[in-house]
Amino acid sequence: TVHVHMVAQEDVTSLPNVICELDLYKITPQDLKHITCNFSLSSMGSRCLNSIVLWFDVWFPDGSRLSTSPDLEDTHWQNTVLGLHDQKLQQDDIVSGTITISQDDNYYRHLKVGLEYSINKGPIVVRAYKMDDNCIDED
Repeated sequence: TVHVHMVAQEDVTSLPNVICELDLYKITPQDLKHITCNFSLSSMGSRCLNSIVLWFDVWFPDGSRLSTSPDLEDTHWQNTVLGLHDQKLQQDDIVSGTITISQDDNYYRHLKVGLEYSINKGPIVVRAYKMDDNCIDED
């Protein structure tokens, strides 16, 4: 299951990377039923990789920004956390792969999240997650 909670900036092991941009003026509901995005992240130092953290930014026509980034103030949207098995990373290791987000076939408010990734082009790890009514971590 996906977990939704705030992640502290000091726990983030890479610089932010835009994996998907959506033009909300042009996108259709059908387009949102299945989104696939590629990513490539570079490790900042020797750290333990235990999750992929997702967040969103919304840019408005006047240039203002709403962000749920871990390096800014907490929001009620929080961060989306895809848990992984712990893996050691060294400085500049590359974690790359694909994230797929699709609407659940039975419950339109639920999402299926697929993750395929590798470290330094090593073996591919495949994970599947559900984002449903139980994903928010309570403090």
